[in-house]
Amino acid sequence: MSDPILTVSSLCGGYEKKTLFGKQGRPVLRDVSFTVGKGEIVGLVGESGTGKSTLAKMILGVVMPASGAVALAGQARMVFQNPGASLNPSFTVRRILEEPLRVSGVPRAELAPRVEEIAAQCGLEKSLLAVRPGTLSGGQQQRVAIAAALITRPALVVADEPVSALDVTVAAGILELIRRLRAETGTAFLFISHDLNVIASLCDRVLVMKDGALVEQGDVKTVFTSPSHPYTRRLLDSVL
Repeated sequence: MSDPILTVSSLCGGYEKKTLFGKQGRPVLRDVSFTVGKGEIVGLVGESGTGKSTLAKMILGVVMPASGAVALAGQARMVFQNPGASLNPSFTVRRILEEPLRVSGVPRAELAPRVEEIAAQCGLEKSLLAVRPGTLSGGQQQRVAIAAALITRPALVVADEPVSALDVTVAAGILELIRRLRAETGTAFLFISHDLNVIASLCDRVLVMKDGALVEQGDVKTVFTSPSHPYTRRLLDSVL
C-alpha cells in the first residue's frame, strides 16, 4: 500500500447518554485504528448502531474524539445516503457544484471549466447543470452529490451508504462510477455499507466493526473467504 492518505490511531469517544448525573455509558468508538492508502477503496461494515457513522463524523472533524487521533493528508469530503437531502433544492446543479469551489477561493474564471469537467467525469449531461436537483432521478442526484464531493479534488471521500436507497441497476451504475473515478483521479474512498455483496465487488480491503471496535480488517477476499472473527462469520452467514 502507498503512504496513507488517512491514519486513524486508537480512536475512542463519540456520543454518550446524558443523564441528571452527567454523561454515562461507554464511548461509541473503542480503540479504532486503521489506514487508507492513496487511491484505495476501503469498506466499513457492521450492524446498525455499531458506530460507523460516528467514525465518519470524527474523520471529517464534525465530532471530536475523547482520545486518539485522525491524520489526513489532504481534504476529506462526504457523500450521504440520501442525496436529495444533501443538495440545496433552490440551487441549480451548476450552482451546487460551484459552491465548494467558491468557498475554497477558486477564481471565478475557473468555475465553469471545473464544473463542466467534473460533470462530464460523473456522467452528467451539460444540460442538467441548468436544472434543480428536485427534477433529477435518484441516480442523477447521487452523481451530483459525488461530483460535489470530488470537485475540490479531495484526497478522501467518505461515502455513507451511498447506494442503499437506489434500485439495483442504478446502484450498479454508481458503483462503476466510483471505480472509474478512483482510477482517473486517484481519490481514496472509505465506503460504508451493510451490503457485503457491494463491499466484495467494490473494495480492496474491509473493516468489520462491532460495538464500536474493529474486530477484523484485511484484504476483502481473505476476510470474506477465511474470516477469523466469529462476528464476521455471522455476517457472512446471514448473507448466505
